[in-house]
Formats: sequence, C-alpha cells, structure tokens
Amino acid sequence: MFENARVILSLILHTGIVLLTGNALIMGFKREREQHPDSHETHLFRYFTTDSNVFSALVSLCLVIFLAGMLTGHVSALPRFLLLFGYMASVSVFVTFMTVMVFLAPITSYAQMLSGPDLYMHLVNPLLAVISYAFLLPGEALPFATTFFSLVPTVLYGILYIYKVLIKGEEKGGWSDFYTFNRNGAWPLSLILMLTGTYVLGLLLYFARSRFG
Repeated sequence: MFENARVILSLILHTGIVLLTGNALIMGFKREREQHPDSHETHLFRYFTTDSNVFSALVSLCLVIFLAGMLTGHVSALPRFLLLFGYMASVSVFVTFMTVMVFLAPITSYAQMLSGPDLYMHLVNPLLAVISYAFLLPGEALPFATTFFSLVPTVLYGILYIYKVLIKGEEKGGWSDFYTFNRNGAWPLSLILMLTGTYVLGLLLYFARSRFG
C-alpha cells in the first residue's frame, strides 16, 4: 500500500514537471517575442536553466510512462538506467535552483528571478524533482560511484559556455558572459566552484535518497 502511494505521488510530481516545463517554455518564447519582435531566433536554450529543466522534463516523461506501467502491473520496477538519469536530471535542476538562490538573485533580485516562467524553472520544477527523487521515487539504491555522473550536465554545459564566451566571444557570434562567471577573468575559480558545488549537491541528493527514499 505504501509503495503504491509512493508511485502515485511520484507520478503526480513528474506529470507536473512535464506540464509546467511545457508551459514555462511557451511563456518564455512569448516573452522573448515581445522583448525582441524583430528577431527570429531564440536564446532560451543557451541558458543552463532551460537546458536543465528540459532534460528534467524529458526524464520525467519517461518516468511517467514507467510509473503508470507499475500502477497497471505492466512494469515491475523502474530500470536502473532511468533511475540514473533521474538522479542526473534532479541534480542539474538542483544546481539551477541553488545558483539562482545563492548567486544570481542576490545580484539582481528574487522578484526578477522568480517571475513569469522563471518561477517554474528556477523554483517549482527543481523542488518537485528533488522531492520526488529523494523521498518518493521507487527503485533500488544506486552505487556510490554513480555520484560522479551528477557532474555530467554541468561539465557538458561548462564546455559549451567556455567555448561560446571565452574562445569564440560575442563579437564573433558567441555569447556574452550573461552568468558573469568570467568577471575580472575569474572563470577558473567559477569553474572550480560550480563543479564542486554540483558534486556536493549530488552527494546531498544521493544520501537523502539513501536515508529517506
């Protein structure tokens, strides 16, 4: 009975992630069109916020299918690879949440960082993903070595960000340093802090699931 309740709650949360992410993307595209009516390109996917939330939503969609299968008796358990991707996706949006709350919002404002579609991508969706993975999602415990996979989304995005900002540069069609990670040439420190912070969050989520999941 308790196991079924966990499956149902996880199904609700991950369905919410899929729907809210879709809604946030629509709102984001609409806001971008209003701010740049003459532009035909989108900048939404250059942000880790968007990428991490889309990754989380895609994994959530897969989880919804398998969780529904568990409720109907067609699936006995979540496959390990899906639990691993669920872990990676949860850590990636956890990084988004913490980066906004600790670093970006104090620089700008919490009102700005939590308005419109950002409310879902910076706050609601990350909390749903973290709560589900740490406390609700059924499945076997993953080995400790999988904690290193928590770094994969941040590393991949970091490589892209370094290339677009530092190597290519905005004047050659790259990106501006919109996260200000290279302020005063401090990108090596920013990189170390982001990777360390990501792994710490990965450990927190891993041990939370081991203790409470």
